[in-house]
Amino acid sequence: MDDEEIANVKYINAPAKTISSLKGIEYFTELLELNCDNDQLTSLDVSKNTKLVKLICSKNGLTSLNTSHNPLLKKLDIYNNNKITSIDVSQNTELETLYIGRNPIETLNVKNNLKLMELQSELNDLTSIDLSNNSPSMKLYMANNIYPITVGKGRRFDLSKLPAGFDVSKTSNWQNATVNSSVLIVKSVDDFVTYDYDCGNGHKVEFRFRVYSSIKQVSVPWAKYKYLYMNFYTYNGKEQVGVDAGEGYTLSGDIKATQGDTGHAQADMVTDLYSHILDEDRKVNAQKFDESFYQNNDEDNAKRKKDSIDVDKLVASLKDNPDLLDKLLDALK
Repeated sequence: MDDEEIANVKYINAPAKTISSLKGIEYFTELLELNCDNDQLTSLDVSKNTKLVKLICSKNGLTSLNTSHNPLLKKLDIYNNNKITSIDVSQNTELETLYIGRNPIETLNVKNNLKLMELQSELNDLTSIDLSNNSPSMKLYMANNIYPITVGKGRRFDLSKLPAGFDVSKTSNWQNATVNSSVLIVKSVDDFVTYDYDCGNGHKVEFRFRVYSSIKQVSVPWAKYKYLYMNFYTYNGKEQVGVDAGEGYTLSGDIKATQGDTGHAQADMVTDLYSHILDEDRKVNAQKFDESFYQNNDEDNAKRKKDSIDVDKLVASLKDNPDLLDKLLDALK
């Protein structure tokens, strides 16, 4: 094609053509619409296509896309590229339709997109979105935004660690969790945590957390209980040790805990407070506790064995000496 022919091209429609490169697209400066849906692109440069009004590049392998040089863009579709982690549409003030679903996008800013009337962002990693500048009648498709969180001891998570823009005061209807200030306390790591978010202008969206635990549980037999769980986990950069009983059991009875001169001597000092102490030497103390417990158990078992009666020998003695049986019965009366 010569320069005049290229200048007359307004539309390029090439979906599902197994195209892996659109190198040369920069020469089509009069291009208004580009459809390269369901191809095999891993990169796309539309910085020279400044008159572009519609761009559809869904179902490719793009990892990023820059649309800052496309101020006339009205429709942008990057659905299901699976690798785009962010998209900046702040310069696309004419944008009316935006499809970004099925990408690991954690934040989206549409404050400058006052003409936006349709937003599809399903199956992203969003935790919140501000729609206070957008139309109340905008169509929203935002189901199944699931963000992964990792909880620590007590199944707690600091909500201030979420992506920028999250405001806990705009949340409500928490399921499988409670919130204390900025701390999330998860009830079960086996289920999603869900909450409603007030996005502004009458828009309310449900978001989810997929919950993972940083605690590795190791069970070891314990004399009086079904299991003793020694929990090894990392908190504030230090490895910690916690103690929990098996399911349906509590730690009590023979456990004695003392902490300096504070006077604590109770089971929950070990099971609750001890597990949150951050000093590295507490880990050493926990190991000593474990060794001491099992050593005492061994000594107790030896003492019980020493003091136990051999039933077979007793029966034989009673058979050989009937008078002894009478004396034994009299003693039991």
